[in-house]
Amino acid sequence: MGSLFLFLAIMYVGYKVFSFFASLGEDSTNQMNNEPPTHVTIHPVANFMEGFYAEDCDVYIKGPVFLYSGEEEGEEPFYAYGEGTLLFRNSTGNVHIQLKKLNDGRIVPVKFCINGTLFPVIDKNGVFLPLENGNYNFVSIARTFCFMLQEQSNKGVNHNLQQENYLFLRNLIVFNMLGKRSMITNYSNDHITIPYKDVEIFDQKCVEFTEMAHKTIWSYENSFSKQHQNQKIAELLKILELPTDTKSLDVIKKQYRKLAQKYHPDKGYSSDEKIKQIIAAYEELCEQLKAS
Repeated sequence: MGSLFLFLAIMYVGYKVFSFFASLGEDSTNQMNNEPPTHVTIHPVANFMEGFYAEDCDVYIKGPVFLYSGEEEGEEPFYAYGEGTLLFRNSTGNVHIQLKKLNDGRIVPVKFCINGTLFPVIDKNGVFLPLENGNYNFVSIARTFCFMLQEQSNKGVNHNLQQENYLFLRNLIVFNMLGKRSMITNYSNDHITIPYKDVEIFDQKCVEFTEMAHKTIWSYENSFSKQHQNQKIAELLKILELPTDTKSLDVIKKQYRKLAQKYHPDKGYSSDEKIKQIIAAYEELCEQLKAS
């Protein structure tokens, strides 16, 4: 009898211990289920894959760009990107930008075409990369855009198309910045994944990164414009048969008069194209140097 009682007592205690630990497991599971998720997946509200005509600026846009609306009314939308060709088109020109996804998840341009002419992209050191099979890990989107902007102007592309081009490439920089800082941990054509801890500050960071991207682009644009101006001045000085470091307007004016006499048709020079070229170079050179 005593042995049976002892056996039953042991069984009872065992049951209570088992129940206690089982309840702990249930509480732990419930607690885990009540915890917020580690990541949030968001889906785009629109995309440009089928093409979109922006009536307000008269530009047609098509490509792997995906639009996510801001959390609050009035907030700027967020753009995500994928691989493929990004097209901008209106009556003044066609711009095609080939986008590629790198191993680290960034999307970068690898070449672009303006009105049928193909151009390379530029790396962070200002070096032009090969049109095919280049090392695109160091592509500078900001430098490339400044080069693109210059070539668009040369090709007669109007301001509206250039402005849309700028907005999309600026937002591409923002997209890459968010990925580099792990604020976007995964993405595809139908979603982006954001760490739960960053959800509340995501829109604010988009605004901050947009301003940073804007400043980066235009800092390069100013230096790129200065470099382009210096190259142009050097070319004009060569036409006037002067050293490329000549800065004196008096020296340039004296040389212009000398060449005007040398190549004047009345002096027996067979073609007036040379004198026209000299006159045009002199006039532009004076404008460039006065502006600088």
